[in-house]
Amino acid sequence: MPFSQIKEEILKEGHETELTHELVDVSFRLKDINVDSMVNLMASNELAYFDDIVASAKAGIDIQIGPYIISHYHDMFIQLNDILNEVEKDPESRRLVIGFGKLHCFQSIQFLARFNKVYAIVTMRSCNFIDNFMIDMFLALYCVREVAKKVNAQLVDFTMNIGSLHIFKKDIAENVV
Repeated sequence: MPFSQIKEEILKEGHETELTHELVDVSFRLKDINVDSMVNLMASNELAYFDDIVASAKAGIDIQIGPYIISHYHDMFIQLNDILNEVEKDPESRRLVIGFGKLHCFQSIQFLARFNKVYAIVTMRSCNFIDNFMIDMFLALYCVREVAKKVNAQLVDFTMNIGSLHIFKKDIAENVV
């Protein structure tokens, strides 16, 4: 579903709260994504940018590449490095999980490497569609791509479950939407 269609769905069908329009209990499912195609879709300056962050996390260096990413997601890349080490030892582990604190919008990303495929299950308690949806999707797919490369998987199944997918009314009033 295109970005603009999701936005319209939130505004048209979403529950109106004091501050937002929101859809509750939203799931996105991408089946049998070819890893090479995913890499090509993500191949841009942004991909190199995230590769730099991952390399820094692996080296234990806290560098200031993208203050927002570092401040909100640095632990994600450290945990991703741990997962890449674990999957090398036990490719069928059920413990390949990136976990986040309860205040973070991401709650977890679980990876299951099975049958030459990586299954990724992303759980989010909340997602600001305008400010964060694309970066959250990109970050999750980036992590999946790294796990898939590590286990030489050619296909990925990706599921993202979001408790509250919302647009703030202030963004509508300010014509950000």
